[in-house]
Parts: sequence; structure tokens; C-alpha cells
Amino acid sequence: MIARIWPAMAEPKTAAPQIIVRRSGSGSMATLRSATPGASIGYRIGGDPAPWRLYVRPVALARGERIETKAVRYGYAESEDATAVAR
Repeated sequence: MIARIWPAMAEPKTAAPQIIVRRSGSGSMATLRSATPGASIGYRIGGDPAPWRLYVRPVALARGERIETKAVRYGYAESEDATAVAR
């Protein structure tokens, strides 16, 4: 079964999210994407201990706010974290 799920016999890694931040009014909107099909993206604003949330739509950010993201897919290792700061 592992050979069918992981043809290379090694656990694949989920691609880190891409963060696209665009200015919107007095703040910014962050759009998140992962190159790994079927991956879910989690994010938090402001860093630890802020709670992780599941990404479902663009996220509003105030100027200077930091967004931290991570992608996961069942059967894959978690991605590296990706971060951005709204300007």
C-alpha cells in the first residue's frame, strides 16, 4: 500500500504556501495558495500564541501585521512555514 501512495517509497512534502498580499483600502488582503493538489492551508496573524485558522478566503491584514502560513495534505509531511508582512 505504501508503494501505491508513495511511489518513491518516501513521504512527499507539501509545498509551502504562496502568499500574495495586495493593498485594499487602508489595509491589505492576503491570498494563499499551495502547489500541492488537495492541500489545506492554515494561517495565523501575529505569530505564537495566536490560534491557527483554516484558510477559506482572502484574509484582511492591517498595515504591519504579519501572517504565518503552513500547508498540509493527508499522507504528506507538513510544508515549511511561509510568512509575509502587510505594507
